[in-house]
Amino acid sequence: MESTKLCTVYGEYRGTTNVKYVYVYFSVKRNKFIKPIRRTGDRVVGKYEYSLYPGSYVLIGYDSRSKEEPPRTVIAQLVTIDDNCNVHYGDALIIKFEHFEWIEKQDLPQILKDIVNWAPSYHSLPSVNFDKVYSEDDVQKLLKMIKQKVRITEGEEHE
Repeated sequence: MESTKLCTVYGEYRGTTNVKYVYVYFSVKRNKFIKPIRRTGDRVVGKYEYSLYPGSYVLIGYDSRSKEEPPRTVIAQLVTIDDNCNVHYGDALIIKFEHFEWIEKQDLPQILKDIVNWAPSYHSLPSVNFDKVYSEDDVQKLLKMIKQKVRITEGEEHE
């Protein structure tokens, strides 16, 4: 069994005028974002390089594209890395919104609110806190929402 084999996978970020995003891996075992082994690129666009063991993770991202309606999206997707280092994408939750105040008022795991707050701004790096540990309740709520394939769009939510 090759379970001690490390696999190289990537997250990414971008902070330009019309497009801003960050995608990072989250450890369900450790209840925190995984610190990449290195960052390549510059303060505008780049990649996070990870060395991860085969297993299950969550890829969490915030994506803002000013020409889309609504312009902002939060995504959390189950990811499995097999023993051959192949990455398999599973269920995902998707939240689309326009106003930051709206997302803060939603009953969402803090993990999702944080990725929005840590996103890159114009020509600046994302400010992800790789040391913050989340509660088990927050992580389980996130996993439940992913497995339910939750889709929420600001303005279309049900009261």
